Amino acid sequence: MIKKFKMDWETEQHSFVFEGCDRLSDVDMLNDLIQSLEHLRKHIGENFSLTEDTTVFYVTGGYDFTHIEKDS
Repeated sequence: MIKKFKMDWETEQHSFVFEGCDRLSDVDMLNDLIQSLEHLRKHIGENFSLTEDTTVFYVTGGYDFTHIEKDS
């Protein structure tokens, strides 16, 4: 589980706490999360201009899908 994610935009450094349980579950969960993050990056890149502000996105994902919903 990932908790306490922080991003410092001035230094472009991020930090978070990762609480794992076992190697297989950790790697599987991280692969699913990375896939959802890549889908979100692609979604933002294809649907927003460089100067356009984005908003809050609700992301639900699994091993074979990612659903992205924009906050209205």
